[in-house]
Amino acid sequence: MSGSRPTGPAFIELLEADESALDAFLELGVSEGAVLDYKKDLPSDISETIAAMANTDGGTVILGVEEDATTKKPARRPGVQMKDPQGAVVGQVRSMLEPVPDLSTHVVKRSDGTAYVVVVTAPSTRRIVIHRAKSLLVRVGD
Repeated sequence: MSGSRPTGPAFIELLEADESALDAFLELGVSEGAVLDYKKDLPSDISETIAAMANTDGGTVILGVEEDATTKKPARRPGVQMKDPQGAVVGQVRSMLEPVPDLSTHVVKRSDGTAYVVVVTAPSTRRIVIHRAKSLLVRVGD
């Protein structure tokens, strides 16, 4: 799952970003949309977002960023404080989605001790990704 890089999803270059590069990207003020989602922390339903992205054009989720409710642009950057954010994301995806979509994760450690987590999901080419509790999900905007 994290071993091979998905090809094609928007913002895939963020899998190589350090703190300064990710901060520069966030300064651009790119709004959430069908292929980009900001999350303040790790939500219990991140597998729903990942399934919906996999069933459409793929996409990128950035944990540790709070969006402005009106503009959907990055507003605050509290970062996340978790022992194993990659393991938490991958564990939730493996337990809730079938088949497990092709995704890569990247933890960007911040100087304040928190981190950003970048999750890039490729569009599913094998078959539709089903959420065990919610069935079929697709992404249509933010």
